[in-house]
Amino acid sequence: MKYTLLAISLSSAIIISCEKTKITVPPEVATFTNQSSGIYFITAPGVTYEVPVGVTTISDKDRTITFSVSSPTGAVQGTDYTLSGTSVLIPAGQTLGKIVVSGDFNSYSTGRKDTLVFTLNTPEVAPSDYNGSFKLLMRGPCFDGDVTITDMAGDYTKTFENASYGPYTTTISGIISTSATTGKGSIDNLYDSFGPVEIRFDWTDPSNTMVEIPLQKTDLEYDVGQPFYVRTKPGASNKFSVCNQQLAFILDVLVDINGTLYYYDNGVEYTMAR
Repeated sequence: MKYTLLAISLSSAIIISCEKTKITVPPEVATFTNQSSGIYFITAPGVTYEVPVGVTTISDKDRTITFSVSSPTGAVQGTDYTLSGTSVLIPAGQTLGKIVVSGDFNSYSTGRKDTLVFTLNTPEVAPSDYNGSFKLLMRGPCFDGDVTITDMAGDYTKTFENASYGPYTTTISGIISTSATTGKGSIDNLYDSFGPVEIRFDWTDPSNTMVEIPLQKTDLEYDVGQPFYVRTKPGASNKFSVCNQQLAFILDVLVDINGTLYYYDNGVEYTMAR
C-alpha cells in the first residue's frame, strides 16, 4: 500500500506464549515466475522471445523442468517456430531459466497470428497449481492502427511511476470492444494499491492511439468516508501501443473530502510494459 491512514487504533493486547510454533515449509514447485501471458512480434529473422521459468527454492544440485506446448491456432513446431529444447535446466544455486522461442519470419511476415500454450509437467519438479501455464501470442510485423484490442490484456510486470517507483505488476483484463475502433477493460493494482478500475482504448486515429482512465472512485479510502479517486489527466498525452505492448499516461490520484476532490498525487508519469 502506498497511502497512509490518518490514524491507527490498537484493539488487542500483546499476549506472550511459551508454546513453540511449528513452521511449515511449502513444497518446491516450478512456475512461470508469476507471469501468465506474453506477446511476441516476429519483426525480422532471428528475433526471439524468452518465456521465463523458475523454481521456488534453491538447491545444491541441478534441476530439470519439463514442459509441453500446444497451439490452438495450428502453429507447427519445426515449421512455424522452434524451441531451445524440450526441458529447462536450472543450475545448482539458481532459481531461474528460460524457454527460447524462435518464430519463422517467413511464416509471419504477412501479419499471421498464432497462440502457443506452454504447460509445466512433472517429473523432477512438480508444477505449481497457480502458475503452471503460459500463453504466448505470436504475430508478424505490427502496425498500431491494426488493433486487436484483446492483445492488451495480461500482466505488465514493468510498471513504473515517474521512472523511479517500481517495477511492480499491474494487470489488464476483461477487455471488450465498444465500437470498431474503441474498447474498454479493467486495470488492477493501479498505483500499486487500487482494485480493478475501468480503462478505455481509442484507436480511431491509427497514428494517435489513446488510453483513458475516466474519473472514478476506487475501492480504498484515505480515511473513513474519504475515498480515493483516479483518472488520467485531461489533455495529457495518454497513449497505448499494441505493437510495443506498452502504455504511457499521466495519472491523477485524488481524495474526496466532504464532496470536494483534492489532489493526493498530481500528474504521475505512469508507464506499463511487459
